[in-house]
Amino acid sequence: QGSQFFDIDKISDLSSEFPHMLPSTEEFISHMKSLDVRKQDTIICYDSKGLFSAARVWWMMKAFGAEDVKVLNGGFPKWKSEGLQLDLGEKSTYLSRLSPPVQHSYDFKLNASQVKTIQQVHQLVKERKDGKSFMQFVDARSNARFNGEVDEPRAGLRRGHIPFAVNVAFQEVLNEDWTLKTREHLSQLAQEKGIDLKSPITFSCGSGVTACIPYIAFSEIVEEDSLFSVYDGSWSEYGANEEPSFDQESNNYLSQLNQSESNLQ
Repeated sequence: QGSQFFDIDKISDLSSEFPHMLPSTEEFISHMKSLDVRKQDTIICYDSKGLFSAARVWWMMKAFGAEDVKVLNGGFPKWKSEGLQLDLGEKSTYLSRLSPPVQHSYDFKLNASQVKTIQQVHQLVKERKDGKSFMQFVDARSNARFNGEVDEPRAGLRRGHIPFAVNVAFQEVLNEDWTLKTREHLSQLAQEKGIDLKSPITFSCGSGVTACIPYIAFSEIVEEDSLFSVYDGSWSEYGANEEPSFDQESNNYLSQLNQSESNLQ
């Protein structure tokens, strides 16, 4: 009771050629007002698979500054299997609010550190090649897609992965019932993959959805996940573009990227 449907296709940048891109802050606030979801609420995200798109909603809420957002481990299937209360019908019966909205109820604001653009990813790859940074990339796609052994499901995309990326297919952090694996297993997995959870990590996938699953998994075993981010365009965007050459004109190129990022802030 009290559930609302968060449509990740609708609550996105509909002007973008890439799927599921973050909407503007103004658009996000408009959707949250329609749903009457407030920044100060305790927000619990779940989906029909167990832990899939709910992770993307969790990250979006977190990125826009929701103060208390959680994911229901195992989602709707586990809730139902345990015989817990269900609200039947086409539309959920919303719980009555104890108080009307106050001035800052919908004061959502995007935290830019939570999201990476393709320009930032290109620059981080360049810095990693030059030994100037240790940014880690975690790719949540399947091993076959990561290794370029099969075509991407979206037409027109290159095979392969972002340079220096580590493959953690999202299924690797989940049990068969779509619940998160234990903290001990996740810690061992990170160690086996050579992932330093105390250093910056950018998560990606095909379209920015399943990237959020290893994000939320590894956030469970660190004290602070402020160094984590999601490459919003993921392989849908990266794979549709050629690698920058970073030749003698790279300084000019990076200068243009920095200027572009400044204009977005």
